[in-house]
This record gives sequence, C-alpha cells and structure tokens, in this order.
Amino acid sequence: MRNKILWMSLVMALVLCLQSHMALAEDLTITNDAGNQISLDVEIADDSSSRARGLMFRRRMPETSGMLFIFPDMRQPSFWMKNTLIPLDMLFLDEKGQVVDIHNMAMPQDLTTITSSHPTKAVLEINGGMAKKWGIGLKSKISSNSLAKSLE
Repeated sequence: MRNKILWMSLVMALVLCLQSHMALAEDLTITNDAGNQISLDVEIADDSSSRARGLMFRRRMPETSGMLFIFPDMRQPSFWMKNTLIPLDMLFLDEKGQVVDIHNMAMPQDLTTITSSHPTKAVLEINGGMAKKWGIGLKSKISSNSLAKSLE
C-alpha cells in the first residue's frame, strides 16, 4: 500500500511538472493583405522560460499551428534557430498586432541572429513558406486574446 501511494505521488508530481512547461494554446486569426482571414491554433510563449524554449526540438508542426511570443514591452528581440528542427517564418508584430517585419524561411539549426528592424510587442512563428502561401505581408494583422490581454 505504501509503495502504491509513493508511486502515485511521483506520477502526480511528474504530471504537474510537465504541465508547468507546456505553453498555453489558443485560437489566433490572421487577416492577410487581401483581407482574407486565416485561423491558427497557436501556443503562447509569454514568460522567459517558454520564450527561451520556443519551438525547439519539434520534428513537425501542423500547417495551421504556430507559436506566439509575447513580450512585456516593446523591444527588438533576437531569435536564432539553434535546436529548431523545422523551417519557420517569423512575423514581427507591433502592439496592435500589425505585421511590421517578416523573416521568411528561417533555416533549422542556423545560428544567425534574426531581429526586426522595428520595435516589436510579439512574434508569431509559423511553418516556413506559409506567410507567402497565405499572402501575409506588412498590411496583415493578427488578432489574439493573449496579445490583447498583454496590453491591459
């Protein structure tokens, strides 16, 4: 009986530990340059730990998925692709969700620093090539509950 209680306690501790490292997920809408809407299911990286890990070690990501990095203030964040196994497009957003810069096709494992030429409140990472496929450009806008809440 004692071993069973100990075993269950260890399992519960492991589950809680794993949950604390998982990013929250939510729906996000992109309105592209032509005014068409694209819906994505994104993970939210809004603390230093989740932003540092990002999409590292992922071997694949569904086409309509991504990760939204939200910063506590406007800044010019730097990214690299170390330990990132899939190509990514990076959409740099201002505080209103407007795309202010795009880095297309960041290559896996590349250690080159990627930054925006404009101050940024958030960065949306999507599968490489999708920004072009979906017609996302500097007139595009992102709508997200988490991005809206970060401005309150």
